[in-house]
Amino acid sequence: MNIGMIVLGSVLVAICCLPFVAVNISRNKVKKHMMQLLSDLLRENNGTASKVEYLGKMSIALDENHQLLFFIKQHNDRCEKVVISLNDLRSCRLEKDSRTVTSDGGNYQLLESLVLHFASMSKDKLNVRISVFDITEDLHLNGELQFAERWSAIIDDQLRLGVRN
Repeated sequence: MNIGMIVLGSVLVAICCLPFVAVNISRNKVKKHMMQLLSDLLRENNGTASKVEYLGKMSIALDENHQLLFFIKQHNDRCEKVVISLNDLRSCRLEKDSRTVTSDGGNYQLLESLVLHFASMSKDKLNVRISVFDITEDLHLNGELQFAERWSAIIDDQLRLGVRN
């Protein structure tokens, strides 16, 4: 009977742990895919990443030597790839679009989108916008706000340094 309890306990532990293992394997697979996409984009543009971050199906990298920013976001049916020359930019700011929702517990802010907005130095060139989060595509936040705030600050600092090749 002791062996039967040990086997039963082991099977129950395995069943309880299986979902966590499956989620971890899935996350690693997505990260590996995003790393490959970013590596290919860097290679295509002769870039080397000095700063890199991955968040779900999104990756961003900064090449400080060539003043280039690389951004990839995998959507259900498409892959958005953006390469931006920081030499052509004046500033980077984070745009948060939200609305106030009223419920029984009171009012709260519902974040609908996060966009990195890059202002061009030249009035002839269009400003560039990168969507980090959109409630119509992503449903809920999963670290995108912190990701966008961090990279907005990193890029703006890089632009303020005035390091131009």
